[in-house]
Amino acid sequence: MSTQSSGSTNTRNWVIRLVSLYVFSYVAFIVMGLFNSSFRVGLFHAFWAALIFTLATVFVKPIVSSFAQKTAEGLKQGKTSTVGRIIEYVAVYVVALVIWWIVAAFTAAENTHWWSMFVAPLFLMVAWIIYDIVDESIERTVAKGYDAAARKLDGGNS
Repeated sequence: MSTQSSGSTNTRNWVIRLVSLYVFSYVAFIVMGLFNSSFRVGLFHAFWAALIFTLATVFVKPIVSSFAQKTAEGLKQGKTSTVGRIIEYVAVYVVALVIWWIVAAFTAAENTHWWSMFVAPLFLMVAWIIYDIVDESIERTVAKGYDAAARKLDGGNS
């Protein structure tokens, strides 16, 4: 029976998170294209849009989120809880807007109206909420596939 080192466990966890976020993102872009007439993306372009989106979510979102949260905290001081909530939502929207602009700049995902550049991040916010709800289930499924592939590569020794 083999044991996994900490490094291989971390790699496994990263692979699982990235693959599950990518698959979810791909489906989200297809759904956005189907239900939002101001946004067009084909199956092939959704592949690249999901890839850019996944990478931006993993590497850019934490940086932009940190900045937005610090700014929001400063703005919330002395405000009512409702105003504070609105400021938090605006901060999340700004993060989604930045991520969307990165995706739009590096892919063939097409906005057919100028205002869709500002509406699409709302769809991304909804996608993030849904992903937060279902991510454990998706990651469990991806982990099973990863473990099965690892067993086959190890020759069935684990």
